[in-house]
Amino acid sequence: MPSPNPRLSVVITPVQYRLLTRLALLQGRSQASYVRRLLDLATPRLNAILEPLERSVAEEEAYDEDFETQLAADLEDAEGDMVDQLDMLEPLELAAELSAPPGRQEDGPDSLPPRTPHLRSVK
Repeated sequence: MPSPNPRLSVVITPVQYRLLTRLALLQGRSQASYVRRLLDLATPRLNAILEPLERSVAEEEAYDEDFETQLAADLEDAEGDMVDQLDMLEPLELAAELSAPPGRQEDGPDSLPPRTPHLRSVK
């Protein structure tokens, strides 16, 4: 007759198998009945640790999400600061070009690299 309860396959060590076999033969019970009894005895303790464990995992996930959100905001702020600093350099680049001696090569070793436009993200 099939059982209404779910079934579970468990891999055990050879020592555990020999122990369960000897107990089952001596007591006339199945090996599975010993495993089931051990699980029955452990169930209250497993239930006791389940709620704190779930709470801990939820808190860790919330922390990870908060950390990622804060990191994204900090990176966006840093990008804005860099754009502001580059904008301040633009007049200096122009002044350097104007004060350059005549005949200076634009692509020489002393020339500044071309500035690429930076776009701010729109919020």
